[in-house]
Amino acid sequence: MAEKFKGDFEGGEKHAAGTKQNYQIEQASPEEHSTGGGPPSTLPTESPRIHIITTGLPKNYPGKYGGRYEFLSGDTEVPAGAGQRAELQQYNASRFSGTHVWWHEWIKVEERDAGHYALLRQFHEDEGGVGVAVGIYVEGSTLYVESNKPKIWFSGPFELNKWFRYKLHIYLHQTEGIIEFWLGGESGGLVKQTLTNGKLIYEGQNTISGGSGGGKSVYAKVGINRSNKSTGNTKVVHVGTREWDADPGEVAIEPETEEPPKEEPKEEPPPPGEEEVSPPETPVTFATVPRRPANFVPKLRVPLEVGAGRFESVEQGSAEEVAACVYAIAATPLGARLELPQFGVEDPTFDQLPLEVQAKILAAVAQWEPRATATAVQKIVNDLAGEIVLEVDTR
Repeated sequence: MAEKFKGDFEGGEKHAAGTKQNYQIEQASPEEHSTGGGPPSTLPTESPRIHIITTGLPKNYPGKYGGRYEFLSGDTEVPAGAGQRAELQQYNASRFSGTHVWWHEWIKVEERDAGHYALLRQFHEDEGGVGVAVGIYVEGSTLYVESNKPKIWFSGPFELNKWFRYKLHIYLHQTEGIIEFWLGGESGGLVKQTLTNGKLIYEGQNTISGGSGGGKSVYAKVGINRSNKSTGNTKVVHVGTREWDADPGEVAIEPETEEPPKEEPKEEPPPPGEEEVSPPETPVTFATVPRRPANFVPKLRVPLEVGAGRFESVEQGSAEEVAACVYAIAATPLGARLELPQFGVEDPTFDQLPLEVQAKILAAVAQWEPRATATAVQKIVNDLAGEIVLEVDTR
């Protein structure tokens, strides 16, 4: 696991556009600060609507800084039609199809117009794309994770002027995209959320338009982008923004410090003749756990297995994953899936021996899992029971 981006302002910058954080100001009404893609060193030294703060941070947060983003009553869109926003754009950090994004931060919405949406975080496609590929926004008393294709992956309760913490996993892909979302409060752990499909994960999603190594890419924006129908003030605080290329777990963020390490006191050597003789050291060995590659795309193992406190998974496209899909086809009675009643095979439980479903099972496998070549062998267990054994090869 590698940290890909650090946007928490803990480098001690005097303004939000510090070069150490690799940000550029895209828009901060009432004055425009569009850099046209220039490096952060070309930015103005301060913004009228984006501020570094050192007070009012989450309890037990180990850092010293946060960022407040504002769009106030009376501010105008500059230029006209640019949107009511105060945002920072991550500089020179495009992500293409096939990329895993793990994002974490604290957010508190201090003021807003409850009658209209306020976009807090967005992963935005480049010019000519769909706009917001994945975004986090609030509207009314609800927090959403969505895209503007449109697709809502998560919705849950939201409270004004109260910190919440999240971790978001996105696998960017045109057809095999993944969404996972964790939520927590000002302190305490993160809890994985049930999404709008009733599950803990969305798979097979369209989370980007472009192709790998070319086409559309996605960059990150942080701040506030609100409906142009909004009124009054909108103020949002972001703290502890980080990105990784793999799951960072519970996200234990250590504070940065400029203090030099303390020098340990030196021990005086013993008098001559009184030296202690240390026993020979015993070599210590540590067990190593193989780490999955960064491009590992997990799929639940079927039938379900639990190990180390979580569901076991297999790699998408592997022989294990293909065999699991064949198992799911053969083990699912026709009509069991309400959203796809034609999936599966006829239930042979009360059929007379010898069983006559081999051809139907092989036809179902050929229809629903073209990556597999299956053969079936029937065994008569006794006068009342028989079984069919499937052998699977991957193409």
